[in-house]
Amino acid sequence: MKMCAAYKQTLFVLMVTWSAIAYAKDTAGSVQLLGNCDEQNECVVNLNASGSQWEKLCDSPDFSVLWTKRGERYLVQCRSRSTSEENVVWIIDVKTGFFGKLYFGRFFKKSILEAGPNMKIEDKFQSRGLCSAAEILRVKASNFVLLDKKSTNNSENPYCYDPIYLTLQGGRLTIGTNNGPFKIGDTDHAVHAVLNRDKARLSHLLDTVRRWHPEP
Repeated sequence: MKMCAAYKQTLFVLMVTWSAIAYAKDTAGSVQLLGNCDEQNECVVNLNASGSQWEKLCDSPDFSVLWTKRGERYLVQCRSRSTSEENVVWIIDVKTGFFGKLYFGRFFKKSILEAGPNMKIEDKFQSRGLCSAAEILRVKASNFVLLDKKSTNNSENPYCYDPIYLTLQGGRLTIGTNNGPFKIGDTDHAVHAVLNRDKARLSHLLDTVRRWHPEP
């Protein structure tokens, strides 16, 4: 079966993005960062925080940090040891001091969705489709996009990924979907408060990320 053009383009974007991988270390010398900023100024860093204070943030030492180059808004994702459905995501606006915690979704680069708004998403066992095509204008207007895995009534294709648009404005986080906002009382998709001790840990993590830069 031939790959669709959007999927081929996505693979190309990923290859270009990670062909310039670089390393940096925390000033304490205990953490190594691996990442890149692409031509669209989207930056992604992966780090292993085994043995550090950051490991106390969740049940895994593996983190990803996403932000726009020279920006002050960050997405921090703790990658679960078991499944992506158990990831923990923090949204942080340094300028306003906003911290929010989410218990759903996996981050996805906006530039890749813009290139393939109806693309297939790599899953643990096989690729899954989006529940509905990503809305390009909403992708562009948002700060970050999450993909939320949902079950379907189709036995041959039991899961799909729902695009979730995250926008920070005025010290608040707005969450939108292609079908409108989540229902009031939907605790699975609520924004949770962040404890002060976790804010301090996340701030220290971001300080390390800010010192990161690709080596020549």
